[in-house]
Amino acid sequence: MMLYSQTSLHQQLKSATHPIHEALHVHPLMRRLMEPECTLTDYRAVLEVFQRFYVEAEARFNSFAPKFDGEAPVLAWLREDFCAIGGGDDFTQIHHAGEKKKADFFSYLGYLYVKQGSTMGGQVISRRLGDSLGLSPKRGLRFFSGFGENTRQNWLYFLRYLEEQELAINTDAALASARDCFLTLEIMLNEAIVETA
Repeated sequence: MMLYSQTSLHQQLKSATHPIHEALHVHPLMRRLMEPECTLTDYRAVLEVFQRFYVEAEARFNSFAPKFDGEAPVLAWLREDFCAIGGGDDFTQIHHAGEKKKADFFSYLGYLYVKQGSTMGGQVISRRLGDSLGLSPKRGLRFFSGFGENTRQNWLYFLRYLEEQELAINTDAALASARDCFLTLEIMLNEAIVETA
């Protein structure tokens, strides 16, 4: 267990996940969302990947407590989007593979870094999809809109929460969890490309 580090936990998470995080930005399905030719079918395919990822991840950490009180309600946001644009899997039918992995506080923090951070990145995607598909946070863009105008404030609140955990955390476990989340998303995006080919 790491008791002290001169580099903040946030910086360690950022450095440890940078390559795989950047790879997701240029993934063909994610990149498609930024193109003017993006279709509702393209968008729906990406949302379904996030739905699958978060159903499994949330199942893994559902009973874990105490939780960060500013946690993004991603599944509720995804449900809103599928109600607006159609599609999405039956949430009760998705296999809960994430339940088989051991959940602890350190892996929860790594997951939170990915989950909360995605609300920041979603701001750019939301604006682009608003232009290309004519959607809005109230009609189909709830997930990528995150906390809206409060997204940055919520992210800073999360960073303060991370700072409070630094002295008593197993940093390696948190880093491994964050990397695993990004790698899992990449695998799911790759599977979605194969399914739509």
